[in-house]
Amino acid sequence: MVAHKRVTQRNEGSSWVSPDILHAAMVGDYNEALAAIKEDANCINQLNDTHQNALQVAIINFHEDIAFLLLDETDISVKHKDALGRDALDLALFGASEELCERINDRWYEEPDPDVDSDQNQPVIG
Repeated sequence: MVAHKRVTQRNEGSSWVSPDILHAAMVGDYNEALAAIKEDANCINQLNDTHQNALQVAIINFHEDIAFLLLDETDISVKHKDALGRDALDLALFGASEELCERINDRWYEEPDPDVDSDQNQPVIG
């Protein structure tokens, strides 16, 4: 049995596919990003093959409008680390605007630290 996706937004050759937050972040398609978030709020948890979330993908591709959308409209993690151990602020410091770096920095202090057990306030040992 083939599962069919319900919303069609993007034409890939001859087939229509649902909005994809990672694709939108990579190519800078604001409307696709917005549609993906509206269709599935959990899409922000998707990772690419280098374990980057959509915020990180938007940052490295210089699509700040997508980055601001993700920061303003979702609870996407700014502390998530990619396969090379880089978080959103690490990536932003390589060329993002001062405004975006400041916004990520502000979110940094609002977000719980993924390496600390919130119940015991102890570092998580993997």
